[in-house]
Amino acid sequence: MVKAIRVVSALLLAASGAVVGLLGFGATAAQALPAAYTCSGGNIPSGTYGSVTVTGTCFVPSGAVSIHGNLTLAPGSLLDAVSPAPPAPLPGDVYVSGSVTVGAGAALGLGCSPSACAESTNDTVGGYIVANQALAVIVHGVTIGGSVTVTGGGGGVTCAPPPLFNTDPSLAGSPAYGDFENNVIGGSLTVVGLKSCWFGALRDQITSSFIYNGNTFADPDANENLNSTIDGNMICVGNVPAVQFGDSMASANVVRGAAIGQCAYPISVRP
Repeated sequence: MVKAIRVVSALLLAASGAVVGLLGFGATAAQALPAAYTCSGGNIPSGTYGSVTVTGTCFVPSGAVSIHGNLTLAPGSLLDAVSPAPPAPLPGDVYVSGSVTVGAGAALGLGCSPSACAESTNDTVGGYIVANQALAVIVHGVTIGGSVTVTGGGGGVTCAPPPLFNTDPSLAGSPAYGDFENNVIGGSLTVVGLKSCWFGALRDQITSSFIYNGNTFADPDANENLNSTIDGNMICVGNVPAVQFGDSMASANVVRGAAIGQCAYPISVRP
């Protein structure tokens, strides 16, 4: 009887092992999952990662970086992931399945350099982008699954080059600024309490609303929020200088909801 029980147990164990092997739940499959990566400075090598954390000044110079989880910029860090346009693969392609978080005093450059590429890139963010008291968030030609939220930060109401920018040759000598161009945003774009040199939002497709309140800039020609399509509302209140129209070779925004405050007609029109 004991022998029979042992035989049955052995058969069950073998069967369970076969199922685990077929489903990929074994130790080999677990070990194959991409690891987290921390960049304290220099280039992020082309490859696949579980998550990426940036703690210094880092770059994506060539190939593609695929992140299964989140991309996190620690306070005071800088990530220059600006790339040429499609076709893929081209230098600097970044695929983030999760979300992007930009910490206090940090700077993010993601997507396309307007002077070097077309209107879109292969770069994607599956989740949201959130920046809290960041120095700069510059995103061009990126497909973003969720909302984008920029709260505070900007380095102050000045156009003096920030020291952090001097760690990146492509930004050295530039003032801090915020810019969103040619992006597809799956949620809202919210920018509130930003204090910087200037800000632009042009030719973006925004699935929900654009909320742009209480931002102050040193450049009197700072607020260039034009030629975007917003499926929800566009609300612009208390920005200094006020949102402008017509001096960036762009058209008015198309707003399917309400256009309120400084973004009312002629800054925005109904379709």
